[in-house]
Amino acid sequence: MQLTIMRSLLFFCYLFLLFFDWQNVPAQQLKNERSSDDLDSISVRVLYSFNQKNMEDISKFKIDTMALDIGSKWSKYYDPTINRKDSIRDSKMQNIKSMSVVKDEPNALVDHIEANKLNETIIKSDEGISYTIYKNRPNNEIYTFDRNSSGVSVLLTENLLHPNWVLISDTCQILGYLCQKADILFRGREYEAFFTQEIPLNDGPFKFYGLPGLIMKIKSKDGIFCFEAIGLQKINGEKINFKNDHQLEICKNLKQYQDFLKSKSNDAFVGFINNGNAVLYKSNPNKGFGNIEITEE
Repeated sequence: MQLTIMRSLLFFCYLFLLFFDWQNVPAQQLKNERSSDDLDSISVRVLYSFNQKNMEDISKFKIDTMALDIGSKWSKYYDPTINRKDSIRDSKMQNIKSMSVVKDEPNALVDHIEANKLNETIIKSDEGISYTIYKNRPNNEIYTFDRNSSGVSVLLTENLLHPNWVLISDTCQILGYLCQKADILFRGREYEAFFTQEIPLNDGPFKFYGLPGLIMKIKSKDGIFCFEAIGLQKINGEKINFKNDHQLEICKNLKQYQDFLKSKSNDAFVGFINNGNAVLYKSNPNKGFGNIEITEE
């Protein structure tokens, strides 16, 4: 009897551990893959212009240049200038002698700019696109890595089903490549994309992939977001890598990650340095710029 009970307990423990391990497979796989930092060898680098309009004032917009490094299995989508922007901001902050922070005064920043005519060094907490998106295409796994100005990093792991694209006969040319149109409903928005089978790589900007060719352009039908390829490079000898971050926190779902983005916006600032004295103004430069992915509250 006791032997039967012991066997049952051991079997239950085995099932529990098996279930726990299965729940952590995506994050654990990336952890194992990134133990050596290198995930894949880069064959092609695509540069995209990423244009997003302000939802509250469509006369305002932001344009960033993004890069997509594509390997045989993995790809990495990121802002190639973010490290340079971070180092410039950090170097400006090194020689500060005094600092003051102005909060909850909506007109203070405007008054400061008018009074000083911008004859100061300007620093911003969130220049550039901070997130990096990794795709493991054969496994339909997507990893979003992000961080805030305080050095806290987060990782969101997602298992996406193969995207349900609708192919359309319309064509156009982008960078000299013949492209075909395809539509998709993705995360609350409708998009139209143009992909080329002349570059038979199943990938695209942001989290988009799943077509029989590289996505050269994709825009939301509401006109808010647009990604368009502006350059292609063949790459030899470079690797797709993941920087091991010991302060990494795991997001349980997309909603939790977007809560992290809101906290980043709440902590954003614009600063001015003059003769070693810095004045920081609490500011939300992303006000009106929404998330690409819509989630239910």
